[in-house]
Amino acid sequence: MENLNKSVKADKDYMIKEYNQLLQCKGLGFYNCCEMISIFFFHKKNKEYYHLFSIFVLEDQIKPETREEYMTDKFISISSQMDMGIFRKVQTMEETEKIFHALCQRGEEGIIELGDKKLKTGSFSFVPKVFVQPDGM
Repeated sequence: MENLNKSVKADKDYMIKEYNQLLQCKGLGFYNCCEMISIFFFHKKNKEYYHLFSIFVLEDQIKPETREEYMTDKFISISSQMDMGIFRKVQTMEETEKIFHALCQRGEEGIIELGDKKLKTGSFSFVPKVFVQPDGM
């Protein structure tokens, strides 16, 4: 278990370093907003949210508009106990940094607070950053 904890800490440190490098290296882009898409589960009986997946897409928009929305009209029923939701939020880089660091630094109990919601997170697998050219070029 000790090796696992070292590995998880190394992954967190690596991801925070990679995130900070993206913001500091202007040769990669001048990012002024971020689109975050998260998939989560909702336990109907316990009224608890479980984080499953998030992707952060850093963008440079001429006139960034912060907004948030659910990607489905209502939760998707997975079972009699669980629903699934997909949430999209375009936000400032400052908001993104807070959420990213909260995900990376979550406590041992695996719970993070985002706004008025508490998310249970479990363990993470970090995926290294990938550069995607604008407009699929």
